[in-house]
Amino acid sequence: MNKSKYQQRAEKYFVEDMSAALLPGSRLYNILERLEAGYPVPVSEQDFLSSKGLSALSIYANSLSFFVKGAEVERAERYRASTTISQENEKKLQEEALQARLKREQEQTAAGEEKKRREEAERKRRDREELEEENAKRIALKRAGETEEERIKRKYGVSVSMLKANFPDIFNAETKIKEGAKSCIKTKEQGAC
Repeated sequence: MNKSKYQQRAEKYFVEDMSAALLPGSRLYNILERLEAGYPVPVSEQDFLSSKGLSALSIYANSLSFFVKGAEVERAERYRASTTISQENEKKLQEEALQARLKREQEQTAAGEEKKRREEAERKRRDREELEEENAKRIALKRAGETEEERIKRKYGVSVSMLKANFPDIFNAETKIKEGAKSCIKTKEQGAC
């Protein structure tokens, strides 16, 4: 024989002997439905249970109410904690994104500064080469206009006559070099040398 769900519920809460437990719409029936659904039972209903001699069921209803209220508070705290954690994670992600952006900007700035330093070094090198080239041209022009006597004096620190008298081999070598340079200049003008 199958028992009705009302009978089973009444047996679960040990009130199967009370006809009100099996009568839909009765106060006891409604209290059992609330307990079965897991809803808290109001204090007035707990008092009703106590007045009918159902102290154990009243205590259970009270503990269920306490459980539901406590569980609601705990759930709210978990939600608040997860929201806080989510907010903290969001802040952390935002901070990491900010740090990455700052690092990227610093790297770009450093790369720009390095490029400027390389360009400045290259500009200085070109300026130095141009200056050396100008100095070489100036010296070449100055030497081109210098007399034989001035060249010998500059090179050996003695006059031509003294070089010729004391170092005839050097003087002869210098004369050959000068004549070779003159002939090379003439041939350059003619397209040879």
